[in-house]
Amino acid sequence: MNALVFIMDPRHPLFEPDTSAQVIAPLIARASGPLGTNAQYLFSLEQALRKLGMHDAQSR
Repeated sequence: MNALVFIMDPRHPLFEPDTSAQVIAPLIARASGPLGTNAQYLFSLEQALRKLGMHDAQSR
């Protein structure tokens, strides 16, 4: 099994300690990097988890 993990350093100037949906959703909508947009990653992750029969009750 291969896995790609993203870890945020809390000392980084862009670190956001507030993980509420009201704060995180706009950040996800705008964020992008060398591997694509954060929104693309989120939607791909959700699709992959659903294919595995996993569902996050807070995702909807």
